[in-house]
Amino acid sequence: MYDYNDNPEGLNVKDLVLQYEGMLAKGSSIFLDSDAFQDLIDYYEDQYEYPKALQAIEHALVNYPFSAVFHIRKAQLLLEEDRIDDANAALHIAKLYEPTNVDVFLTEAEILHQSEDYKAALKMLESAMLYADGNDLEDIYLLEASIFESQEDYESSFQSLVKVLEQNPSNEMAYSRLWMCMELTESYEEGVEVSLKIIDRAPYSYWAWYNLGHAYMQLGLYEKAFEAYDYSIVINEDFEFAYRDVIACLFRLENYELAKRYVQDYKDLFDTDAEVLLWEGECHEYSGEYEKARSFYADAMKIDSLEGRLHYRMGVTYANEENWRLAQRAFEKAYDQNKDSEEYCIALAEVYNQLDEVQLAYSFFKKAIVISPEETITWISYLEFLIDEEDFETAIEALSDARRYNTDVLFDFCEVALNILSGSRKEGILQFMLLLENGEDYQKLYDLAPDLEKDLEISTLIHSYRNKN
Repeated sequence: MYDYNDNPEGLNVKDLVLQYEGMLAKGSSIFLDSDAFQDLIDYYEDQYEYPKALQAIEHALVNYPFSAVFHIRKAQLLLEEDRIDDANAALHIAKLYEPTNVDVFLTEAEILHQSEDYKAALKMLESAMLYADGNDLEDIYLLEASIFESQEDYESSFQSLVKVLEQNPSNEMAYSRLWMCMELTESYEEGVEVSLKIIDRAPYSYWAWYNLGHAYMQLGLYEKAFEAYDYSIVINEDFEFAYRDVIACLFRLENYELAKRYVQDYKDLFDTDAEVLLWEGECHEYSGEYEKARSFYADAMKIDSLEGRLHYRMGVTYANEENWRLAQRAFEKAYDQNKDSEEYCIALAEVYNQLDEVQLAYSFFKKAIVISPEETITWISYLEFLIDEEDFETAIEALSDARRYNTDVLFDFCEVALNILSGSRKEGILQFMLLLENGEDYQKLYDLAPDLEKDLEISTLIHSYRNKN
């Protein structure tokens, strides 16, 4: 028989596991103090070895049959295996011994949560609050957030997660879920406010700085986003997520030289995978160093094709050099790897157009629309092509279809261009005047139909409105 108390200095967990499993193999009687059993259960749970953890609990209950703690742990582990009825039975025994134990309420709330009885689960948490002390509140609010998430009530979940972070500004799970709720509810301004409040209380919370950077990114405040991500990295130089996002932020800022430095820092600290080489290639591509970019993309392909993204970027570099045949081959390879990418379809359509293979261009623009009809850029690319081909009848039909999916102002400029170019000039000019009066950027019209830059009446109108304002 092994008595943990015979070892006054205690055993480390791995030695304890070896001793315990050795006794199991020999069929010896097992007696450990309750802390040792807790260590064993924690170890097996951390390794996701739930059957072994349950077995350790059964041995613990032989030694400590009246321990509510072990009955609660048993219920929690049974829940991990989706054995809800068995979990209820174990929890019922725990209730007999410690009916006001907060973990009893939390475990019952989780059972109700998994049973999709959300209203009862939330009521159970209200009961838990009656017996909770400050240390329990973090767990209560975290479970409350999960229940709201299951109901797709992300605004309420957001508020619960804020309460978690008020209790513990180091709770990483709460930060990641807070960001998810922020994205789903698009509450980025509130995300900034919450993150700044947390930073006031915990200025070295790298997760809070990281979430602040995310919120600023979504608001288009890229300089502020960069500063927030950079603080996150300064506080924790091993925080991999922040490196990935600060690089994306620097691309937005078109600061490719600084992006290269962060990519190099990333490579010095973490494993270099295909994604990292893609970033490095993009730094050179966006700087106009196309040949150098292609060398990084080629190296990345030896690791992973990234579902055609590397071939796609190769194609973009060739297209920027107006090397249409090589661009075509690269885009076709990208498309072969992911035929459901509207981006690859648009790229192929545009390169076929450059090669005067008009029917293929039509075909791939239409495929892009079928894949992603809700994306404005998909329709605009198609409409620009149709205007360039002077296929105004098809363009008018396509514009009508596009407006069924969204009402982007670019479609209004498309209508202006189509009316002017297809013979309804007076109507087009009136529409254009209204857009100018509403403060819209006239350049959008020229982007859609470059030939209209030569139109004297349109130039005069633009000049008139610019002088007026």
